[in-house]
Amino acid sequence: MRSLLQSPGNLRALLHIVAPEIAGGFDVAKVSRLERTFVQETFRQREADCILRLPYRPRDASPEREAWVYVLIEHQSDPDPLMAFRLLFSMAQLWEHER
Repeated sequence: MRSLLQSPGNLRALLHIVAPEIAGGFDVAKVSRLERTFVQETFRQREADCILRLPYRPRDASPEREAWVYVLIEHQSDPDPLMAFRLLFSMAQLWEHER
């Protein structure tokens, strides 16, 4: 999945599916992957995160800005009641690292 998302065409298609109202503002040709993982030791058997960075230009033609695209795709046999907390924790670690 990670290698598929690094393809500009695949990433563009995914963005148009999940966020069609803003997808056109992303410059997927300039995508880069952050070599960082936030998978905790307790989740050892899980795959590493895929964190992509790409420029974004809003429709109002304001200056180009950098954006993070963080896509969580999980295959689980049963619902995880802590999924929202795990996602929040991962995002907080990402923001702390970038700060």
